Formats: sequence, C-alpha cells, structure tokens
Amino acid sequence: MKILLVCTGNTCRSSMAEGLLKKMIMESGGKHKDIEVVSAGISAINGDPPSEFAIKALEEQGIDISHNKAKQLTAKMIKEASLILTMTSAHKNMIISIVPEAEEKTYTL
Repeated sequence: MKILLVCTGNTCRSSMAEGLLKKMIMESGGKHKDIEVVSAGISAINGDPPSEFAIKALEEQGIDISHNKAKQLTAKMIKEASLILTMTSAHKNMIISIVPEAEEKTYTL
C-alpha cells in the first residue's frame, strides 16, 4: 500500500504528516511494514527543504525531516497511490481534476 500526503508546497504540512505517519508505522512493531508513505505538493518546487518551523516542531516529537526534499505532485504519483490524504479540500479538488478516477481514494484531513 502506498499513502500519498498532499499540500501546497510540500515543505510544511504534508512533509510533517509524512514524518508523523512514518513514525507511527515504525512504532507499530512491523505490523504495517508493507505501507509506503510519500508526500508531494501541488505547487512544490522540487528539492526545496522543509521549513525551519516544520523541522523544529517535529524534532520535539523525535522526528527528523531535515533531509526531506519537496516534490512536485504528478499524475503518476496520484495513479500509483492506494490512498491520498490532502490537507485541504482545494488540494483534493486539484487531484481529482488531474486524475478524475482518484476521487474514490482521496480524502481531506
């Protein structure tokens, strides 16, 4: 299973959600090792680093996202995902406009 988390720039919300979800999976004791978690942004600039505030917020939770790099959302990412979680309904609508058949697997947090 591949979970795709989506926001605008992939430097704050979706990268933080990716870090948190990966930590939860790791702490599950291997029960969910078949789950891959990735994130992207609908207006991301490939290679941008996470925001300083996102890094600091997750450091407090014992999570290091400092090495993450922003990724621009692509139709291929949408099609390959089993589940897509967006940060806003506008993100969800954008995904559905790119790949209409993704509606059944796309939800807003």
